[in-house]
Amino acid sequence: MIKLCGFALSNYYNKVKFVLLEHGIAFEEVLVPPSQDEAVLAHSPLGKVPYLQTEEGDLCESQCIVEYLAARFPVRRFSPPTRGKQPRSAR
Repeated sequence: MIKLCGFALSNYYNKVKFVLLEHGIAFEEVLVPPSQDEAVLAHSPLGKVPYLQTEEGDLCESQCIVEYLAARFPVRRFSPPTRGKQPRSAR
């Protein structure tokens, strides 16, 4: 099972939690404050949260985690489908 490690005051933690909840991905929350302790550094090299523990290993940085979830759970759409040409920016 996926474990989301961090704390709820972190916007980055909440970003990942929102994606997990919104797409119905089963996970467990583990309260971990940012720290330079060896136990945290073993999972997150800079001691930052959130980090995700998976069967394949650990992953940190919220955007990388969201991209990993999109790739791992492709049936769940994370972004709207593109149709035709991409919109051009206003000039």
